[in-house]
Amino acid sequence: MPLPKPQSGQKQKEWISSCMSNETMKKEYPDNKQRLAICYSQWRSKNKSDELIEIIKGIQDDIIEIKTIIENKVVTPPLKNIRDVDMPKDKKKPWYK
Repeated sequence: MPLPKPQSGQKQKEWISSCMSNETMKKEYPDNKQRLAICYSQWRSKNKSDELIEIIKGIQDDIIEIKTIIENKVVTPPLKNIRDVDMPKDKKKPWYK
């Protein structure tokens, strides 16, 4: 029988209580310590999955941003040296002020 999985937004305490009282879990794991270990293992697996989903979403956002930049040709070449910076018209004033 497949193991139950924590629901999105479910708190750890709620999950452990629900998992420990699950009839299938009671039948498959009659020893409370073993069942508790399985429940905590399921909880940790859920958290790792959530972290991976967040990482993937961040990568997707980066890809969309890069695609937009490429499509709009908003690529700014890096400066080769300080002389590539636009100088003010009045050359008596330093360009950095």
